[in-house]
Amino acid sequence: MYPIPLVPRPKPAVIPRYRTPIWVTRVNLFLADVNRSLFAMPEDRAIRELRIYQVLPKTHNHIANQPRIGHAFAESARMLLGTIPVEQDGSAYFQVPARKPIYFQAVDASGKAIQNDAEYYLSATGGAPKLCRLS
Repeated sequence: MYPIPLVPRPKPAVIPRYRTPIWVTRVNLFLADVNRSLFAMPEDRAIRELRIYQVLPKTHNHIANQPRIGHAFAESARMLLGTIPVEQDGSAYFQVPARKPIYFQAVDASGKAIQNDAEYYLSATGGAPKLCRLS
């Protein structure tokens, strides 16, 4: 039923896992080009800023619409962390909280949202470089 080794064998090597030390609270992110996206950006509205949101956890479960938040189906609560400028070449360099789900929103010069990063949330850890793109 259960295998019993007949001779001792060497202990397998331990592959170290990188864990962000608890004292690391912020992570640097570099966005190479906001205009490179899975979906085409509007040609007449240039992205000037990115709004950065933290996605807040639900209270007791992850079932869609329980508890109900807003009008959208399965919506998660978000907290605005800030707005960062986008350079002329489309790049941005900024800091986000470590180990927190982050959500991006591309904004034009008049402050209107162009595109949301709705495909995934980014959760960054310290020491691991992160490159991201709007989806």
